[in-house]
Amino acid sequence: MNWCQPHWNKLRQAIDTRGLSSFGAQTGEEAAKEIADELEGKQPPFDPLMGSWTHLNSTMLESLTKQGRASVELMMTCPMCVLEFDGQPHLVDNWINGVADDALRYAQEQGLVGKA
Repeated sequence: MNWCQPHWNKLRQAIDTRGLSSFGAQTGEEAAKEIADELEGKQPPFDPLMGSWTHLNSTMLESLTKQGRASVELMMTCPMCVLEFDGQPHLVDNWINGVADDALRYAQEQGLVGKA
């Protein structure tokens, strides 16, 4: 799924607000290396931004498939824009904040950050 810049910025901000933006790839080159390493079977480092992005994409694709709406057009659209097109813009913040909160909980459970 292709994210639009405004929704990508919202996701980045949600990760940053939770103090997690220093984790994971900081450049495109680092992200590409992490993906290549993961394809080779290496455990990837904690990357809350990419993990949240992947989770939202897979959840949206699963939802569209269950609804019988998994068209190429919708699969190539920003998943948060799909929510807006469907008349559910209020869910955008819920989804983005939900995955960012999950990333924060994971980081706390793993001892990567302190608990608030």
